[in-house]
Amino acid sequence: MKCPEQKVWGGVLRKYSWQPLGTKGTVQYRFARIMFPAFVWYTRIMWRKIAREVVSEMKDWTKSGYEIVGVIGIATSPSCGVNTTFDLPKSFEFSPGLKLEDLEREYMSNYYLEHLTISGEGVYFSELKKEMKKNNIKVRFYEHDPFSDIKGQEVEFAL
Repeated sequence: MKCPEQKVWGGVLRKYSWQPLGTKGTVQYRFARIMFPAFVWYTRIMWRKIAREVVSEMKDWTKSGYEIVGVIGIATSPSCGVNTTFDLPKSFEFSPGLKLEDLEREYMSNYYLEHLTISGEGVYFSELKKEMKKNNIKVRFYEHDPFSDIKGQEVEFAL
């Protein structure tokens, strides 16, 4: 399954998404603040479209005799979080106040973990689960925690 953010927002570097660093107090920030609800709405529509495509692929695989044993998501992802996701409104307020020199991996990781992580599923996985339910597809979801290294935990998936 392809990364929905990569597919919709312009590749790995997400060239079609808003890059907020250092924009707090600027015209760009004020415009983005007004457009934020439209961005979330557009993203949800695009995720729904991709979810339909993925479910169609799942049906094709299962009709061909294959078993889909699971879908792996990423903890804290605003799109692919299974049990934990990213608080988008809080993130929208936090990121514009940062400057490039503020980006230090350990600080950012800890800040995100402590202040911007919430219980819930990502927007894309929410749409994917709805499409799967409509098509009576039952597959278990697993969540990989990319911060497990910081927490000193080993990563293990048991199917």
